[in-house]
Amino acid sequence: MSRLVGFIKRNILQDRPVAELAPYEEWLDILYNEGLDKRELANGRMQRKNAGEISICVLSYIFSYFYSENIDTITIFSSDRDAYDFISKAKGKIYKEDYFKNRRYTSITFKSNDFLIYEWTRLGYIKCDNVDSFVDSYRQARRIKFTRKKQDNSIEEQDRVIDNIAFLEMLKESTLHLIF
Repeated sequence: MSRLVGFIKRNILQDRPVAELAPYEEWLDILYNEGLDKRELANGRMQRKNAGEISICVLSYIFSYFYSENIDTITIFSSDRDAYDFISKAKGKIYKEDYFKNRRYTSITFKSNDFLIYEWTRLGYIKCDNVDSFVDSYRQARRIKFTRKKQDNSIEEQDRVIDNIAFLEMLKESTLHLIF
C-alpha cells in the first residue's frame, strides 16, 4: 500500500492538490499501466496485482465524493479481503486531506459471501433444514470481522478466522453483526 501511495504522490499528484488532478481517464491509465505490479501469464495476458480491488476502491470513492447527491449507498459485493482493506486504508488517508474534510460523501459498505449467508438465513431464503449443506457447499474457513452485542449492551468487535462449524453457530445468534 505504501509503495502505491508513493507512486500516486510522485506520478499523479505531483505536489498538486487533488482538485487540480488531470481528468480521471489520464491518471487512472497511469496508475493501471505503471503503478501496479504485473506479471505475464502463460497465455500471454498481463496480470496486475490487486488491479480489480484498487479499481473498485478508486471508483467507489469517485462516486462517493463526486456523485453523493445522486447516490444513497455504495455497496460492494466481495469476499476479497484486499478490497475491504483498500477501502479502509483509503478512508483513513482521505480523511486527512483538506480537500475532503468538509465534503459530503456517500457511505461505502460491503456484503461478503458470509454476510449474504447470514442475511439470507435471517430472511428465510435459506431454510434451517438445509443451511448446513449450503454452508459446506459455498463456504470455507475465512477471516470475518464482526461485532456482537454483550449483556451490558456494550459492543464487542472481533476479527478472526471462523471455520464452518463456528459459522453455523454464529448464524443462530441475533446479537451478531457481520462487517466483512
